Amino acid sequence: MRRSAAGQALLCVALLLVSATASAGWKNVRRVTQSTAFTAEKGEVQIGIFAPLTYGISERVLVQTHPLYDLLLTPNLAGRVMMWDGPAVVSMSAGYAQSVLQLTERKGAGESYVGPVASWPILESLAVTAAVRYAAHIDPGSADVWRHGMSWQFAAQWLATQDDLVIVSYDQRRDLTMSETQKPSVLLMYAHAFDLFHVAGGVNIGQFRLRDQQAPDDPTRAATWPIMPVIDLWWRF
Repeated sequence: MRRSAAGQALLCVALLLVSATASAGWKNVRRVTQSTAFTAEKGEVQIGIFAPLTYGISERVLVQTHPLYDLLLTPNLAGRVMMWDGPAVVSMSAGYAQSVLQLTERKGAGESYVGPVASWPILESLAVTAAVRYAAHIDPGSADVWRHGMSWQFAAQWLATQDDLVIVSYDQRRDLTMSETQKPSVLLMYAHAFDLFHVAGGVNIGQFRLRDQQAPDDPTRAATWPIMPVIDLWWRF
């Protein structure tokens, strides 16, 4: 019953947002909040199907929550605070998301992260970004209850036009508990802004493990995919 009520509430919010006046295009690369240190404008709302719902509390602070997690009543919250705005923009990002597996056998499992991210707007249409994060994962139902690690990202955001955005990013993680560095992933994404909405598509190249639901802790039973498709639809107001 609670999940049904939450779903109806999110649907009402989405309908209200869609009926509002949507903002099309990006004036310059500083309006791009995906994989950057930039923040949203005060009062700006971004809502997508797979992308997180983003709200600009002020010109320097934004908060995010994921609609799919919210529909499952799974606690999750992220934020970004701009610490310095000069030739480069430096922000501090942090977040927490409880695992969707906590709805069944994984009570209390989740991950939190914190770290700086810096973006250099080389031109009005081009920026490069670097980020480093510390992540802590807790899983009371696993043999390794507490695990921690580091992740780093390098990305470029290019506005071919005010309506066309290209993002290329390199991501890698190191498990400090197991002293293992995971294989990197490379994201290639293109987004276009229509009058009322934005649509994005691309591929993520790397090594992606899909857990076997019958044995989620057994890596030998996990399927490995070298490529994952990326697609999303979102609005900005």
